[in-house]
Amino acid sequence: MKKNEYLNKEMNLAELNESYFPRFYIIHPEKCEKMKVATVSSQQLRIELDANAAKVPVNVKVTNDYNSIVSTACEELLKNLGLQISSKSADYELKIDVTPSARTVENPRMYYCEYTLSAKMTGKSDGVIVPWDAAGRSGDKTEELAKKKAYTSISEKIKSEYKDTFEEYFYQLN
Repeated sequence: MKKNEYLNKEMNLAELNESYFPRFYIIHPEKCEKMKVATVSSQQLRIELDANAAKVPVNVKVTNDYNSIVSTACEELLKNLGLQISSKSADYELKIDVTPSARTVENPRMYYCEYTLSAKMTGKSDGVIVPWDAAGRSGDKTEELAKKKAYTSISEKIKSEYKDTFEEYFYQLN
């Protein structure tokens, strides 16, 4: 197990203990005070986890990005986890390949933008660390609106579905 994973588990345990302190304080105030002093707070562990994450530079590369919507979502996700975004010599690279395809449907006339995306986080020596694939489609009155809606949908999937997948692997990085 890696340092991030340990810190995350410790932080979760500290949060659980902190949720019990107010109840325990009513029964045994002296023992509760001693326990508070003896334990590390979840905030301190979060600071240590964030400091450890800030040491991990990540480069983001997105193919077929529409108005940088996907790149922005990826960078937001990584920054929320405390990682630093680096365009130079990064330890890890998050590469997302988006494959859009448009089609028209008559009666009523609608445009659809179907997409598949493949996300991979790779390390210099670790190979593929965080794989994830998704697909979907969005429709609208014009081809441009359909494409924009599809990329917005991709962005939302990255912020929610990929976030969950990424966090599982993230705590095993360092």
